[in-house]
Amino acid sequence: MSTLAQTFRDLAPDYRPNNDPWGHLMGVRFDLAAYLLQEHDILVDSYEPGIFGPEIQDDYLAQQFAQFDDVELVRLDRFLDRVGAMLVRAGKDY
Repeated sequence: MSTLAQTFRDLAPDYRPNNDPWGHLMGVRFDLAAYLLQEHDILVDSYEPGIFGPEIQDDYLAQQFAQFDDVELVRLDRFLDRVGAMLVRAGKDY
């Protein structure tokens, strides 16, 4: 497996500091949280599914997530959490 940073770059190729990094990060995080709950019955702390349950918005991401086991996916979520914290500190969240 590639590094978590490379995996994230592969999953969100439009993620760039000047190209809505928060939006791209959140898109991956929400779909990852929905996938973990739907496919592995793992609830991510900061995620609450909507009234209709966990929904994965991006089929491409779901296909990519399917390549990883639950341990790797949880590690990816933790990595994305750290990236999100860096974006908050840099004032790039909304």
